[in-house]
Amino acid sequence: MKHDWRDAKPAWSLLYVIVLLQTGVLAVIEVSIPPGALRTALESVVVVAGFGLMLMWRRLNRARLDVENGRRA
Repeated sequence: MKHDWRDAKPAWSLLYVIVLLQTGVLAVIEVSIPPGALRTALESVVVVAGFGLMLMWRRLNRARLDVENGRRA
């Protein structure tokens, strides 16, 4: 018997891991790199990458979220 994706819930834990990693990396940058252009650039890259990962998570879990919200996928 195959596992049906409609029975699975969205991978919320993966989203939480993405957010925690993004926050942790930003905290390390904040503490270890002095204010300036490099710090601003690194923080910007981490934020853009974090949002990119969140968009990928949303795309991978789109059908599961639709099913969870009561819509047909």
